[in-house]
Amino acid sequence: MNTTVSGFDETPVRAAVRSRRHQRGLSLIELMVAMLIGLLLMLAMVSAMFLSDSQKRTTSAGSEMDQSGDYAVSVLDVALRNAGSGLGLTQQGQSGGLIGCNPGFTGTLPQPFDTLTPGNLRIVPVLIDQNPSNSTTIEGGSDVLLVMSGSGAGGGVTRGVASLDGATLTLSGSITGIVTSSSIAQDQPLALLDQSNNGCAISVITGPDPATTPGGNSLTLKTAPTDTPSIILPLGNLGGGDVQFQLLGVDLASDTLVSYDLLRGSNPSTESASGSAQTDVQPVAGNVVAMQALYGIADGSGKLSKWVVPANSGGDNYNFNTLLGNPSALQSIVAIRVALLLKGNLYEKNDLYNANTAAGASAPPVAVAPPTWFNPVADASPPADLAGIPFPANWQARTYQPTGEAAHYRYRVIEFVVPVRNSMMSLISSS
Repeated sequence: MNTTVSGFDETPVRAAVRSRRHQRGLSLIELMVAMLIGLLLMLAMVSAMFLSDSQKRTTSAGSEMDQSGDYAVSVLDVALRNAGSGLGLTQQGQSGGLIGCNPGFTGTLPQPFDTLTPGNLRIVPVLIDQNPSNSTTIEGGSDVLLVMSGSGAGGGVTRGVASLDGATLTLSGSITGIVTSSSIAQDQPLALLDQSNNGCAISVITGPDPATTPGGNSLTLKTAPTDTPSIILPLGNLGGGDVQFQLLGVDLASDTLVSYDLLRGSNPSTESASGSAQTDVQPVAGNVVAMQALYGIADGSGKLSKWVVPANSGGDNYNFNTLLGNPSALQSIVAIRVALLLKGNLYEKNDLYNANTAAGASAPPVAVAPPTWFNPVADASPPADLAGIPFPANWQARTYQPTGEAAHYRYRVIEFVVPVRNSMMSLISSS
């Protein structure tokens, strides 16, 4: 018979049994509940991580669009504000002007400018060519801007020519201020010379070096002009960025705003200036799907009074080729309104722009509003300086409705207005 004597320890066996009773583990049900709670917490964490990553990618794509758009706007703004600088204020045949002359650009232009004829281009501050590629991907297509400017340092003042001997010009006055030692060394200063039959020539000045031949009244040209000019207009230094004779448009294949330098690619006399000829377009900013522009036309007092399309319609004659042959009409253009349609890089799972309420459909039940621009309704609200300026009769806002794969990307529109100096030409008497 087992007895316990007070004051004596329990046997080892009894102590072990008592210890196991106090160390009993979780039951199966308790263990399954704990695993379920852990699994739910893990799923919540993973979902939060995926949501955070998705929002991060969406934000990053939007930020990239903003950066591309901001840079594109800055480039276009500078180019348009400088348009006409250094080119003088009068058209050819009036008070020594060269606006509207034909410099004889040659060659074939690359896409997206290939529908333009270089030989038809003239010296003008800025023109819009409406959808030259006839693209139907975007409503209204994508336009091209022709922008020309010289160095403002010369003030756009022409110099008289006394005589021509081969490639040597003798001016009526001093050559001071036309060339510098550094520009001569780089073979990059340019001059515009009038020629017969409403033509002109863009020539590279190769000498003399003002450091070794101070004063003087003679200039040496790289290529002798066909006719003896009566005036010469110093344009500035090509390599220094003073001179911009460029086309700006959108490469639809790569969604990129691109430029093409006419001086380096379409005129034999300037091809060797600054090194080598340009045969391809140069990228300016990515994520740009389309660019469209309107002319801002002034009333009799010189104030912006209406927007017109760059075409001959509704009694307005602002077609690209029409304006090329009528430089005086450029005086009424006081602003350029530009819209850039930007596209994000992020491909999203759902169709964002086409609502679909069918069961199991990938598109959301409520679609994202498609991008619009040149909207008369929006112009009825601030900014006040644009409010009330009418669009053409029966005008409808431009809209892009993405479909198919294009509907899985987000889009954004940037609109801006840039004043241009065309109206300054009216300050000079046409008599």
